[in-house]
Amino acid sequence: MKRSVTVKEIKERLIELRQRNGLNKIDMARKLGINKSSITRYENGQIKPTLDMLIMISKTFCVSMDWLCGFDTLEEGKYDSIVRECIKYKIAPEKLQKFIELMKED
Repeated sequence: MKRSVTVKEIKERLIELRQRNGLNKIDMARKLGINKSSITRYENGQIKPTLDMLIMISKTFCVSMDWLCGFDTLEEGKYDSIVRECIKYKIAPEKLQKFIELMKED
């Protein structure tokens, strides 16, 4: 059975995302190229972001659409950004695997 996206789930995720990134509504609006009143209306549950806006939020803050819409509790986007950093700094997979093994020992 398909579950629909609710305004409540999206607004809670947006608030969490903004706060976790240490942004106020104005800063978040600037990052997304929209005005503060739109952020306020999203967070108050007055309106639901468009699909294009959800995609923009997902890409800007490196979170999955599933997480943003409340379908998934795991923030895959967090891990995607870590992978991008590893690629950027040319960290060999073997070194990363060794690091993971060391972390498991603790």
